Amino acid sequence: MKVGDLVKMRKLFWQNHYSAKDNKGTGTIVEVEHWVDSGAPDRNFGTEIHVLWSSGVIESYDDQALEVINESR
Repeated sequence: MKVGDLVKMRKLFWQNHYSAKDNKGTGTIVEVEHWVDSGAPDRNFGTEIHVLWSSGVIESYDDQALEVINESR
């Protein structure tokens, strides 16, 4: 995932259904933030994806919560 990619919320294996609040439509990735905990860099790290939704709201997600639907090239 990279800045400019179009994404939608991914239905994860433990979700039985989407509620109305889960259907955010299509969003655009505006920032990809990789982080590492300096106290435990070998086991505490991750990636946070910042998405601009069509409503104008920017929200942050774990990369597993999103599905790329159109990659920017």
